[in-house]
Amino acid sequence: MKIKKLIPSPVKRIIKKYIYFFTNIDLYIHHVFVKDKMVCIVGNNCIGADVAKKLRLRYNSPTVNLQIMPAQYSKFCENIEYYLKQEIVELKKMTYEQKEIIYEVYKKTPEQLGFPFGIIDDIIVCFQHYSNFYEAKSQWDRRKVRFDKKKAGYILIADPRDSEEGIKSFCNLQIKNRVLFLMFRDDKEAPEYTKEIKSDDLLKVYRIWCLNGTHFMDKIKSKRSIYEKEFNGLKWVNSFKQ
Repeated sequence: MKIKKLIPSPVKRIIKKYIYFFTNIDLYIHHVFVKDKMVCIVGNNCIGADVAKKLRLRYNSPTVNLQIMPAQYSKFCENIEYYLKQEIVELKKMTYEQKEIIYEVYKKTPEQLGFPFGIIDDIIVCFQHYSNFYEAKSQWDRRKVRFDKKKAGYILIADPRDSEEGIKSFCNLQIKNRVLFLMFRDDKEAPEYTKEIKSDDLLKVYRIWCLNGTHFMDKIKSKRSIYEKEFNGLKWVNSFKQ
């Protein structure tokens, strides 16, 4: 008889919790040093949620397990309080322009992607990690009420070759606590306009390379992802200006 079968289920759950704690103890240590546990991390895709998760922070922004297109992300950030007051509805029939916005990033049509889409006024939300719109909407509505603009930071990660307009718009925003990741998928010379993009008091800029099909959240060392090679999430959230 296997030993696992002799262990009661409640005991198994306790053991799993202890194993998770000790294998991720560094994450709990980082959490202790976060100055404000109520910070709200807004991201155009999963990167915002990943930063929050690694700091053991509650998701105080609805931008979790989804994607907002770089071309529309700056408008969303600039008017975030307005958009979070609006009802998100399922987007079933798209215009040609909306399909083009999605294709710019995914290089696939909405039909090929197969996951649910929502729309808030004119902002498309791609619920790429949800099985249906009802599930996605319930999570969005639950998290959006936690948002506090005074405690917010904003992350955009985008491919400079596909999202020039969105990147430039994000750089021009007069919003504090922003981070921009210029994500290069090849080692060719960077587009000319990116050479002028630099960090300042309102914006921190990082350049990352995701070559040979790697993803920006792929691990490079211990629990650190590619995007964390130079970026430190703890230092960033502790530097938030209100």
